[in-house]
Amino acid sequence: MAAWILAATQASQTKETDTVDALRRDVSELGALVGDVLREQGGDAFFERVERVRTLAIARRDGDADAAQALREITTDLSAGDAADLVRAFSTYFEVVNLAERIHRIRRRREYQREQSGAQPGGVEAALARLKDAGVTADEAAALLQRCRFEPVFTAHPTEATRRTLLEKQQRIARALIRRLDPTLTPGEARALLGQVRNEVTAGWQTDEHPSARLSVADEREHVLFYVTDVLYQVVPAFVEGVAEAFEAVYGRELPAPLAPLRFASWVGGDMDGNPSVTADTFNEALAEHRRFAIALYRAEVRSLGRRLSQSLRRLPCSDAVLARLAAFAESFPTLDAETPPRQRDMPYRRLLRFMEAALASDAYPDAREFSADLALIAQSLRENRGAHAGLFAVDRLRMRVDAFGFHLVALDVRQDARALHEGGEEVRRMMAALREALARDSAACGTVIISMAHDARDLQRVLELAGAAPVDVAPLFETVEDLERAPAVMRDALADPAYRAHLAARGDRQMVMLGYSDSNKDGGLAAARWALYAAQRQLVEVAGEAGIELLLFHGRGGTTSRGGGKFSRAVQAGPPGSLAGHLRVTEQGEMINTKYGIRGIAIRTLDQAFAAVLTGIASPTMPRAPVPAWCDAMDVIAGASRDAYRKLVFDDPRFMPFFLEATPIDVIERMLIGSRPSRRGRVEDPHSLRAIPWVFAWTQCRLVLPGWFGLGAGLEAARDACGDAVLEEMLGEWPFFRALIDDAAMVLAKADLAIASRYAALAPASMRGVYDDAALEFERTRSAILDLKGHAGLLDDDAVLQRSIGLRNPYVDPISLIQVDLLHRWRETGRDDDALFAALVASVNGIARGLQNTG
Repeated sequence: MAAWILAATQASQTKETDTVDALRRDVSELGALVGDVLREQGGDAFFERVERVRTLAIARRDGDADAAQALREITTDLSAGDAADLVRAFSTYFEVVNLAERIHRIRRRREYQREQSGAQPGGVEAALARLKDAGVTADEAAALLQRCRFEPVFTAHPTEATRRTLLEKQQRIARALIRRLDPTLTPGEARALLGQVRNEVTAGWQTDEHPSARLSVADEREHVLFYVTDVLYQVVPAFVEGVAEAFEAVYGRELPAPLAPLRFASWVGGDMDGNPSVTADTFNEALAEHRRFAIALYRAEVRSLGRRLSQSLRRLPCSDAVLARLAAFAESFPTLDAETPPRQRDMPYRRLLRFMEAALASDAYPDAREFSADLALIAQSLRENRGAHAGLFAVDRLRMRVDAFGFHLVALDVRQDARALHEGGEEVRRMMAALREALARDSAACGTVIISMAHDARDLQRVLELAGAAPVDVAPLFETVEDLERAPAVMRDALADPAYRAHLAARGDRQMVMLGYSDSNKDGGLAAARWALYAAQRQLVEVAGEAGIELLLFHGRGGTTSRGGGKFSRAVQAGPPGSLAGHLRVTEQGEMINTKYGIRGIAIRTLDQAFAAVLTGIASPTMPRAPVPAWCDAMDVIAGASRDAYRKLVFDDPRFMPFFLEATPIDVIERMLIGSRPSRRGRVEDPHSLRAIPWVFAWTQCRLVLPGWFGLGAGLEAARDACGDAVLEEMLGEWPFFRALIDDAAMVLAKADLAIASRYAALAPASMRGVYDDAALEFERTRSAILDLKGHAGLLDDDAVLQRSIGLRNPYVDPISLIQVDLLHRWRETGRDDDALFAALVASVNGIARGLQNTG
């Protein structure tokens, strides 16, 4: 069994043979471990069945018709328990493969750092090196770094198909595997760590993947805070220090001023849009919980610093500022001062830190800035009195955390639909009252008021009416293609309103606008949505320039291509010139939070790549190059024809929605207890009513992945006829936006599988299957158009690593898909009342998600 996992992970190979060999060893060892667990837990017969399914899946992919038939037979009519166990066997292998690849990324990063053979591509040091080569001076680079800020916003959309208890086991497995990277471990220590891994894998096998109750808002908040407190709080100082070290490595001198490059925000507890579970009460509870966690973390660090900073005035002096602050605290906390042991009377830092912990515990600090100022007093005194190597490092690290997290940990946004804001119901008014009170207590604790489905300037003005005199930031969210097209006019009207303009002046002449990637794609298809987003950004930049304000674009991206997912660097390069003002704010959703921030080493790399993308984007404000008129004309044709084809199928064909409901596991996804928000806004038969996330999730599960490519072939064909091949080839070679569009669609096409998708299509009545036939024709048209444009024989021929990864993973998702098709048919025949079949279906959803590394 380890052999096929090894093949799947060869996608992560690098040119360094020793690194590849290390990955092979990891995967071989982990594969054998999982095989042992399966034998132990399921018995020899179960393990042999898993092996039989595996070999048949490989043979089927090689074109063996007999193997294909045998695979269908062995995956049909299984008992619910056998189906669930077989699915979970493959799912468990995918889990260790995914972890092995992530640990391999950490190994590669360490090797770059250890060998000092140059900056790791895609990171801050590499970006600074390019700037230096381009003639950017040290002072200019330092100023650019001060302007850069990255702000991930964690949301609670229901795309995380893994329970938190299993995520925690994955964390422990990852940490054991990271410890095994230590070359000084003895063989016994290495075996002990592998034993810990086996314990966690076994416990995971014995744990029900399906939660017994739907997640509450409190559950979702706890889920996000797990990553914030257990991962991000720990890695922020290392990241900030890494940026400073990168600057010194490139320019040969220290940064002239400390950096505060990170902020964090959340929607959990404040996102009212379509979620009746979110109220003023959940908002207040979230704020209180954020503050409680932040204060508890700081108190623990302050206590630790107190134990560390034992300097005595009989050995060396401290600053007058520290002594003055001690005197002030003694007046405020006379009892605590009187209780100070005589032996600590001449330990100024320890005494001051005791007072600071008391101030934290009693809520005596008016804000985090004053707490940070006390830490700064200690840091400066240490610098002045030979303390640079006697605790200063730990004090500076705590200050970095305070700069990033304040007393609020994550800023809490409020989001609500424009219509609900205008109606001004009781809960909306209670929420706005809670927001006003929260802003009065700690303005940093609250983020922005996001207006979903914003249509005109009155939507922004309405928020100001509800907020009263509160210093709120207001961000319209433009989601559909039509709203994106209308966005520049809406903002021009808002900025022309004297009352709103005065409000904006009081907020530093800074306006945030949120762009929706999910609903625009669901509304018009991939190409039309991407072009509408690009055009909206370009025009919004012009509107902001005319008004003399700073524009901050907030990107509402998801994890999949059809929802704006992808690498930060490519996303920045694909944007129009001037669209990045130095602050990248982007949503992080569902399983992508675990993928990007679940392991500390990966979280640092994620932050490194995002910050490097921001730095590169603002350092070259004219890059990427502006498209020439002929390119824009071609994109107009592509977007128009693509949208027409997409909407003709999705919205105009009466067979489409009934087909979708039968040919995808949407009915399973909607019943899974993985989110507090309903998956629909309205009627079942209305495609507008289904939220974009379960929409993409369902299409991904059935392996058609329709939202990620449908219509693009029609668009490319129309553009070729109207503009000619030469223009399209020029766009592909010279325009990052167009290249990203084509590459992303190629990746989705490579992940799709028509043979498997046809099995799902057979679940629908014959009268509806023409929808699949239309989709299959467009699939081939899109695939052929992309191959012709690139001059390639196969998808992803220009990305061998990704091509092999997808090509080798897909066969091992196939058995899970075939089992899911059979289970869907049987479950629906029972009237969707068989709990055992449903549990097996949930296992299949999780397995496919792990194998494809995508949900919604």
